[in-house]
Amino acid sequence: AHVAEGATQHIAQVVSEMMSYTRLRPPEFQMIEMDQIVDSALDLLENDFSKHEIQIQKGYSPNRMAAEADGSQMKQVFLNLFMNALDAMVSQDGKPKRLEIVIFPNVKELIVKIRDTGPGIPAHLIPKLFTDSITTKEKGSGIDLSIAHQILQAHQATIQAQSQVGVGTTFTIVLPI
Repeated sequence: AHVAEGATQHIAQVVSEMMSYTRLRPPEFQMIEMDQIVDSALDLLENDFSKHEIQIQKGYSPNRMAAEADGSQMKQVFLNLFMNALDAMVSQDGKPKRLEIVIFPNVKELIVKIRDTGPGIPAHLIPKLFTDSITTKEKGSGIDLSIAHQILQAHQATIQAQSQVGVGTTFTIVLPI
């Protein structure tokens, strides 16, 4: 288990380095299929999810899920959210561990919902999630969501968190199409 923890921390390190680098440049917009970007981020963490018996559930719209975005920056955002969900659920015993990703177009927007069955985030921390470098974990391997927020702002996109302690957390990203 100790080796696995080190591997996850190594991924966290790589991701935060990549994010710092990615954040420094303006987005290079092109038409991307959001489900492919999400899947490529999930693939990187596939071993961690299966090792910790975290079930991945996808609800992808049959409609086209394309948006003008920077693929590598969006991948960073999803990696960031998936790793935090993974971290949140890893230590939970006896409770089903599930990560749900739903993607669907809505008029002029593309909606991506990422829901975990982790311990949830206390209500007083939610307003600070995207501005401060906060973590609710003792080991502090939670990746900084303020970077994800900055990337999304550069895409004219929004992110919101809803959480219920003991039930889980849902992040909703809304991208203009």
